[in-house]
Amino acid sequence: RLLRIRAEHPAFHPDGTQRILGLEDGLFGVERRSPDGSETVVALNNLSLKSRRLSFKTLLPALSDAESKGPWRELITGQQVNVKAGGYLNMAPYQARWLVVDPGNL
Repeated sequence: RLLRIRAEHPAFHPDGTQRILGLEDGLFGVERRSPDGSETVVALNNLSLKSRRLSFKTLLPALSDAESKGPWRELITGQQVNVKAGGYLNMAPYQARWLVVDPGNL
């Protein structure tokens, strides 16, 4: 299922660019951009035994203006995510989340 999701999104293309995001301890993030720049996916991982809350305040500076306004969708669960400067994203132990700007809701 995860491989199918990856194949459907051009940001995961091998020729796309990627950048490591500086996040809080125990969290790892990678920004992936499609080769043509049409899609950005932010892949987030909780690498700890404990639930974590990721502050969007640390994530927003890395995003373009359009992306920071969203709306965002989490690819693995399909849920919409409200990204705002004062908000948080809860992550279970060892959870991965793939966030993408949802063009269907712009």
